[in-house]
Amino acid sequence: MNRRKKIFWWLFSSKPEQKKSKSAPEKSGSESSGKVVIYSAPDCPDSQLAKRFFSKEKIDYEDKNVEKPEIRQELLRTYGILLTPTIIIGKTIFLGFGINIEDILRILDLWKM
Repeated sequence: MNRRKKIFWWLFSSKPEQKKSKSAPEKSGSESSGKVVIYSAPDCPDSQLAKRFFSKEKIDYEDKNVEKPEIRQELLRTYGILLTPTIIIGKTIFLGFGINIEDILRILDLWKM
């Protein structure tokens, strides 16, 4: 089984816990802030998968729904994009979740495979 399949099997192997208790680890350099922000849409499967992942890992995140006009404008004004999910971890931006899962695991020091 390749890495990506293992990761998705792990994500879907059990229901996520709703409690969020730990922050992303602090990193040095460009990823100095451990804050996680997810710009998501309710009808976006990749957004739901990203939120499930962070909940399952008990990593605090701020969910910003782009269906709200002010959040959509914030995403466009700040990052010049309108794509969900847009995941910000510290100063690193990920456009999409599934395609970036390996890099997200590395930046969060969760890479174990």
